[in-house]
Amino acid sequence: MELLRIYILQLQEINEENSHLKELMTDFEESYSAFVLDLKSNKDFKNLLFATKASNYAEGVASFSLNRNETLGKACEALSIWPHAAIKDSIKNLYKFCSDYPSLRHSGNPSSKIRDLESKDTMLVSLLLISFSGYLNTQVVFE
Repeated sequence: MELLRIYILQLQEINEENSHLKELMTDFEESYSAFVLDLKSNKDFKNLLFATKASNYAEGVASFSLNRNETLGKACEALSIWPHAAIKDSIKNLYKFCSDYPSLRHSGNPSSKIRDLESKDTMLVSLLLISFSGYLNTQVVFE
């Protein structure tokens, strides 16, 4: 748990230094609050904003690391942080999912949709993207 706490603190420090990343994280946190309220009210979760904001944050962190604006997929190709191609491919595939699933980031591809997203899908995708965000920034270290 100590490493997780350090990881989160480092992301917060980076956010404080960059107003764009701070805004993206605030958007993510607000969408998380709305997500939790929606679950507590026993409504069907239809708002994909939570995963969208996580994807936006990961893309912002990757662009910050490159010091230029890129899509998350292009940023992953440009970053030289990967110990294995499978790790790079996993985040690129998450980004592809976010771009391809209807109404998540873009209009998407309706024929690619196998089923409606459930709250556990949205939670998993969002947590993976936020977790990858620290990995995408070379200032975050585990020591």
